[in-house]
Amino acid sequence: MAKQSNYNPDGNLVVRGNIVGDENIYITGNAVITGTLSVTGEATYSSDTVTQNAADGYVINSDNDNVPAYLQLNNASSNVRFTYNTSGSLVVSKPTEFSENVTLSAGKTLSAPLLTDGTASITGGAGTGFTNITSTLFTGTLDGTATTAGNLQSDRTLSLTGPITGSVALG
Repeated sequence: MAKQSNYNPDGNLVVRGNIVGDENIYITGNAVITGTLSVTGEATYSSDTVTQNAADGYVINSDNDNVPAYLQLNNASSNVRFTYNTSGSLVVSKPTEFSENVTLSAGKTLSAPLLTDGTASITGGAGTGFTNITSTLFTGTLDGTATTAGNLQSDRTLSLTGPITGSVALG
């Protein structure tokens, strides 16, 4: 057994000044720190989950000594890294699925080289794969061939009046 000294005070042990140890300092119960905890090395958590109950926010790289700053989340088979780069953009390192709507503020732009729902897509300013496009107003030239002209589907006769008279049968 290693050498040890036991001290069993009847009340609190009060130390004025620093506690310095050349090896690990073990606390078998809870450690309550009412001031600021400063860690100059790495902080390692042995538990899989660390719960911070009283925090309203977290700051990563608060001294701005490293750009870009990142947060990495790992699971058993993969990881994802959220990086805040020098241009002020948030970069997510993996495909991202949103389970709720994404709303951009007024005047903001959604930019992507490809937008798709798996059937139709928009890339390079052109849309493909659409089965139906509905609008109350189209501006500009529409290219292509119509398969039907709704008002001319049934047989009809057009009458001509004026300097030229007669009729034309369609159908």
